[in-house]
Formats: sequence, C-alpha cells, structure tokens
Amino acid sequence: MSNSNGVTQSVTTGGKPNWRTAQVRDEMQRRYLQQGQSVRQIASAMGCSYGTAHLVLTKAKVQFRPKGGGYRRKRRTS
Repeated sequence: MSNSNGVTQSVTTGGKPNWRTAQVRDEMQRRYLQQGQSVRQIASAMGCSYGTAHLVLTKAKVQFRPKGGGYRRKRRTS
C-alpha cells in the first residue's frame, strides 16, 4: 500500500511509513542529489520530520551541501 507521495506504507507499524526501506532511501537520495531539494523540502514532501529525513540521508552516506547555498570552488593558490 502507498500514500499520495508514493511512499510505501508498512502494515506492521500501524500504517505509518517505514523509513528504513531501500525504496524510501533511494527516493530521498534522488530528491536531494538529482533534484537539488533541501532536507526540509524532502521532509515536507515525504511526510516526515526534518530529523527523520536527515537521518535517512546520513545513513545512506549522502554528502550534504554546505549550509546557505551550493558548493563553492576552492580558491586557486599560486
């Protein structure tokens, strides 16, 4: 069974999404890395807390972007 966000519902946890599944982890990774969404945007879209989304991405070994913007190139040293 899945909800409107495409997240599979677990029958054993009372209908709450099971955040440990590979499908959910892969979806969060795709949204963060390919679509450039923030952790807060992912949490809102997936229907979980910021902490849960951050934990799932951390366990998936995602390299987080710096706070306040995208990556910056290092200065050239001569």
